[in-house]
Amino acid sequence: MSNIGQSATNVVDLEQYRDPAPVPVLDQIEDYWDGLRTGSELPRRSDIDPRGLHGALESAFILERIAPGVGRFRVAGQRIWSIVGMEVRGMPLTSLFDAGSRSPVSAYLEDVLRGPSSTILPIKAVPIKRGRSIVMKMLMLPLQGENGEIDRILGGIEPRQAVPQVPHRLRLSDGPVRCDLLNAYETDPMPYRGFAEGSDTFDGAAPRPDTETPKLRLV
Repeated sequence: MSNIGQSATNVVDLEQYRDPAPVPVLDQIEDYWDGLRTGSELPRRSDIDPRGLHGALESAFILERIAPGVGRFRVAGQRIWSIVGMEVRGMPLTSLFDAGSRSPVSAYLEDVLRGPSSTILPIKAVPIKRGRSIVMKMLMLPLQGENGEIDRILGGIEPRQAVPQVPHRLRLSDGPVRCDLLNAYETDPMPYRGFAEGSDTFDGAAPRPDTETPKLRLV
């Protein structure tokens, strides 16, 4: 006997079992950073726990300010060095950009630390040889270092689409720049230790890794 026309009382709505839409990588990083803030005080470098960034590890980075407008990579996720085709630890952020972008990127970096401010820049990954440019966004958030000074940046890079496995040069592109000044804060003058960082400098590009497992690399 056909059941057509009978009430579908046993139909189960599968929408409730669907995986929720993925949270954009930069939103994950910023939400984690914001959750570490205590009142108006900025998070410290030693507060950053990779487990809290599990879903965004491969796109995350930490910079250390070593001179005005100059921040070198202390930590970098796999996606970042796969985009540029080399290991980036110890390298200045601006060295990943083309010549015309380095000065404004340096100025934005300094604004993040001096503001302090949270900033999102529109950028492109341009293949060094041939190919189509990839539209991306880069997030930079200020952190306190071990001595309480604002000399670290937690950030991330998020492409809008898959990036081919060829070396790219980054470029600051046209588009809106988000730069939000943060509230005043108070710093603790006492050193705060943990997640100690070494003082090695960049000594050349390392071979492209074979693994696809997201990871952070510590200097």
